[in-house]
Amino acid sequence: MKKIVIFLSIFYFSINFESNAQNGEDAIVVVEPISPIGTAAYIGSAGSNVGDTYDPSYINNGNPAVIGLAKKSGFSFSPAVFMQGSSSFYPGKIDNETQVEIVSSDNSSNFGFSNLSGVFSLYEEGGIAGLDGWEALNVGFSLNRQNNFHFRSKNSVSNEDNSLIDVFMRDAHNSNGVGIDVSMLDPTSSAALAFEALLIQPDPGGKINDETVWYSIVPNAGVFQHHSSETTGKLWESALSVGSSYNDKFYLGLAFAMQRGFYSREISHKEVDQNNEILFFKSFLYTQSVLTTIQGYNVKVGFMAKPIYWLRVGGSFKAPSVLTMTESDASTITPEYDDNRDLGTIQSRLRETLYQTSTPMNFAADVTVLIWETAAIGLTYKWINYQNVRLRSTSSFFDENDDIQSTYKNTSNIGIGGRADVGKIFTVRAGYKLSGSPAHENPTSAKSSKLDAAFNKSSLSAGFGFHGFLGGDDDGTEIFLDFAFVSTKFKSLSSSYDLEGAYVNENHSVFNTGVVTFGVNF
Repeated sequence: MKKIVIFLSIFYFSINFESNAQNGEDAIVVVEPISPIGTAAYIGSAGSNVGDTYDPSYINNGNPAVIGLAKKSGFSFSPAVFMQGSSSFYPGKIDNETQVEIVSSDNSSNFGFSNLSGVFSLYEEGGIAGLDGWEALNVGFSLNRQNNFHFRSKNSVSNEDNSLIDVFMRDAHNSNGVGIDVSMLDPTSSAALAFEALLIQPDPGGKINDETVWYSIVPNAGVFQHHSSETTGKLWESALSVGSSYNDKFYLGLAFAMQRGFYSREISHKEVDQNNEILFFKSFLYTQSVLTTIQGYNVKVGFMAKPIYWLRVGGSFKAPSVLTMTESDASTITPEYDDNRDLGTIQSRLRETLYQTSTPMNFAADVTVLIWETAAIGLTYKWINYQNVRLRSTSSFFDENDDIQSTYKNTSNIGIGGRADVGKIFTVRAGYKLSGSPAHENPTSAKSSKLDAAFNKSSLSAGFGFHGFLGGDDDGTEIFLDFAFVSTKFKSLSSSYDLEGAYVNENHSVFNTGVVTFGVNF
């Protein structure tokens, strides 16, 4: 089975063919969303804790102590539209006919729910149930979309140096570079599939020193390559939280969360003898389909305090998630030859793999300045150690875990946002978030250094909302309607397959999300 690296990090995509499917990126993809996702209030302020009441998305993505702010019971739901666009090219690689770089563009969009939540609040000013000062006991449930995996990209290049067939050739040898006998090839491997498609063959002259000698039908490259990929799927987190407040100055929150999701990947890679220079060979099309399901659990704890009336500070801790990943994949090769041989489409065996991965713990801090009870400015900081990612299964992951250690580092995410009430019913929000790369700028592992340099990701957001009370009574039922939009931009470097000397593609991506939140507090 060929490995497809979906994301070199959560901030940028690298899609290529390799030998194993399980890697550190599988865990990193569920650590942080590609772009902020949640309620409109959360997105509009870039995840900064500037609200004056409970917002469920902070339970999933921020400080669970915000549940202590609730003084009423309520519910809300948030439909959203997700849009993605990408453009890519190979720096320095010129098209032979046009003498310019080939720029390819693609896009995708989908609709779904961003958040669905409810909270039950038992609030009594001065203290509840005889507990002096403890004014609230709140229990909440939040179902939040943590990630949206819809992504498309494509690229083309004239490659005079290597081919995906070189990867098939490598997989026909063991780790010491010794050729594997045909009868010993893993039937689910890319080498076995390429052998059936006649793209690689053992030397008909027989073995040399008891070693099988393999040769390629495209020995000197010189092919035009088309590569496209599409990823779909989503990751949900359902959280059950409980919290309390003391004299409206100190807040505690605890959340138990369960993650469920999937992502599917469709890869298409075609190589063509465009100038008719390779004997017998016209083209081949390689496709791969992978479906991965995700299940996991974690726990979060947080606090907030108001040492003075205009300042609120907080901190939170998120324990590592242990994720169970179930993966199934299959590949095909459709070759075309000059001598009119028709082999049709050759399919690999379906392969299923079960393994576990752990996501890194993270710590977060937030500071909010409250201005005249009608506005707020907030700053959030999150520290994540990506080197703590681990892979586990009945088979060994020594190489993959060593690669994680040499590739990834700890990094920080910083967000700043603001909220201002305009009159009694209208609120505006805005924010900016900068997410650091989890990868070293110069990874020490050969595998990683070919895939990507480190790039940061930036998100700019804005929103507005309306709220009012039925019957005009401020203590009555409150209805609110919020809107928000966030645009996230980043660039990435990737290769179509994992091979020394593979051409590097530069990809520029934009993720836009629009959210509407409707809610009632009573």
